Parts: sequence; structure tokens; C-alpha cells
Amino acid sequence: LNNRDFADNKSKFVRGKLKYDGNGWDVTLSADWNRQTNQGQQTALWAFNPLYGPVNQVLGAFGLPEPVWLSTPWGARWAVVVMLLFPIGEAFIVVLAMRRRIPPSLYDAAALEGYGPFGQLRRITLPLLAPVLVLLAVRDVILTLQVNFVPAYLLTDGGPGNATRYLPVYIYDQAFEFSGFGYAALLTISLMVLSTVLVGVMVLLARRWQLLRR
Repeated sequence: LNNRDFADNKSKFVRGKLKYDGNGWDVTLSADWNRQTNQGQQTALWAFNPLYGPVNQVLGAFGLPEPVWLSTPWGARWAVVVMLLFPIGEAFIVVLAMRRRIPPSLYDAAALEGYGPFGQLRRITLPLLAPVLVLLAVRDVILTLQVNFVPAYLLTDGGPGNATRYLPVYIYDQAFEFSGFGYAALLTISLMVLSTVLVGVMVLLARRWQLLRR
């Protein structure tokens, strides 16, 4: 993807409608991901700014303490958590789409049986959405163990006081700061094994609770 191609298709690129094959497609996805990551970082830095950030302004309006978020261990951890919650809209859209596929006749029959909104949620909605919810949970567990590197590295660089030096950040430092590639590779394999174990436990529990169809 050369500069002219990028300039000619800039508007389509922003909307994510370009379809390239080979290296061009990879470069486009990487650029779009970097753009979204930088936007999330800037939004988090603005939101948690101790002087003019909206978080402290809301706390001050209610007479609550206004902490310096990124300078305290617990505040930095909360900032990372909030930044990790930015892509939650994707899961919401998936769940909403699956919810709209549930036949309305099921809810009509449940209403005739005397089930209220909570009963319909417990007896119809959650059981039918269980496979999708399990899939999203498995995906989010894998992503959380890996993509916490992005907010932790961009916002605090593992600080303050190693409060946000999660395993992916530690692996990065070992490999590219101290040239400990062998140790970093061992930690990466350990992270992969941990992810596999957690996913396996979640799938086994879902099977035991009959949330997944065999």
C-alpha cells in the first residue's frame, strides 16, 4: 500500500471499507488499529486528568476527593480497567443481534404462563444467549490477558511503582529493554498455557451447567 493509494482511498480507509489482499490488507488493519489505540489513550489521559478531566470534575461536584489518578497505584489500575472497557460496545452489538433472533412467540407463551420480565430473562433470554455469552467470555479472557499491555504501556509504562506492570508489559521489558529473549519467550509460552487452562476451565464449567450444546 503506497502513499498514493492511501491518499486516494483515505475516506474509505477511515470507514473501514477497503478490501486489500496480501500485504496491503495487513497494513490497512494495522493502521486502523493503531489509530483506535491512540484515540483510546488520548481519551483516557483526558478523562483522568487531575486538573480538567471530567472524572475529577464529577467527583468535585459531589464534594468527593479528586485524586491524581495516574500517580497512585490504585488510580493507575482503574485507568487501565476503564481503557480496557472501551471495546465493550462490540460485545453489546453481538448480544443484541442474537437477542433479536429469539422468536417473540416464546415471550408471548411465557407471558401467558404468568412469567414476568425477570422470569422471561431467566427462563428464555439467558439460556438462549448462553452459547454467545460463553464465547464472548472466552474471547474476553484471552484478550484481557494480552491486550492489557496497550493501556498499561501507553498510560503508565508499568508504573507507578510497578502497579501496572502486568505480564505482557514485563515480557516486553525483558525482551526489548534487557535483551532477555529466551526468558521472554518462556514467559510468553507460560502466558499461552495459562490462557489455555482458563479457557478449558470455562468450557468445562459451561458444559457442566449445560450452557453449550453438544
